[in-house]
Amino acid sequence: MFLFSRGYFIVFLLAIAPQTLLANDILTATPVTYLLASQLMLGTPITTTYLPPKRYGIERLSHWFFRKGKNSAAQAGEKATVAITLNALWPQDPLFIFTRQGNIKLIEIDASQAISPSGKGIATVQSTSGKASLYAWLNPNNLGMMVSIVSDDLQRVWLEHVKVIEKNQQDFMVNIRLLINQQ
Repeated sequence: MFLFSRGYFIVFLLAIAPQTLLANDILTATPVTYLLASQLMLGTPITTTYLPPKRYGIERLSHWFFRKGKNSAAQAGEKATVAITLNALWPQDPLFIFTRQGNIKLIEIDASQAISPSGKGIATVQSTSGKASLYAWLNPNNLGMMVSIVSDDLQRVWLEHVKVIEKNQQDFMVNIRLLINQQ
């Protein structure tokens, strides 16, 4: 005889389900953060979502989030675990601010600066106006540093996928070294 009603059974299943069955999404809003997350999570069930329309350049992202993307960012945040930003490089990065509205437990990973006591970061180039270039990832050494920063944090979030993430990081770094050697 079944002792639970259907509603109680669903609540029971959710209570005993491992965390990996719940929201495991990674949210991104720049091409480089999407590349980093999707390559590092290859071979895992973790999904990476690029929120803004692909036709929007990085300079237009703030406008999209404030005008059109507010609700969709909050909704995506409800189901996500991680938002990968470029906050140290680009303090106006709107991704985390808007996605966190849907999920206070959302974890921010800053691909340009490790959030740790002795955090490693990327080298930036200052333009004549004094601002750092938003395209620092075009330097292969910076891209390699970003891979390392994001990989370290993703491994800490998803312990069950550490070996896969490490392997993907090694493969990514080999490709970056090949790119540097070709230049």
